[in-house]
Amino acid sequence: TMINNYTKDGLLPPPEKKKYSKEHMLLLIFIYYFKNLLCINDLHHILDPLAERYFSNTGDLNLTDIYNEVFSLEKDEVQYLAKDITKKFNRSKETFLDAPEEDREALQYFSLICMLSFDTFLKKMIIEKMIDLEREKHPDEDPASKKSSKAKKNQS
Repeated sequence: TMINNYTKDGLLPPPEKKKYSKEHMLLLIFIYYFKNLLCINDLHHILDPLAERYFSNTGDLNLTDIYNEVFSLEKDEVQYLAKDITKKFNRSKETFLDAPEEDREALQYFSLICMLSFDTFLKKMIIEKMIDLEREKHPDEDPASKKSSKAKKNQS
């Protein structure tokens, strides 16, 4: 159902003869990673240019190349994140040392969740700001305006 909704919304190109290609799957992976962080308009802003330029592209660069390049960064990021989480975990164990012993573990657990959440919140805010700044640079390429133009054409 969600895949059909992505297709109806124009986030995912329609399948050919009811069959989804490898490129559809790659876009779905990107959608999966972003959908919990970003609204649908922001997803459009990020993914529409990729789909328009590289979907079914037989040139030097295609969606497979983009996927491979981006996800090759994952290994280094996982190592960095593991160190960062360990650091936050150890720091959380230094919080609430004056709290009653029966409360300390729960408060330290809460402290760790707060640190991880704050980090996630800040990164989400940075991503949204980056998208907003890019949208301001290219207002004519805004997916929301494209959708409203398509809707007006369809009503005519």
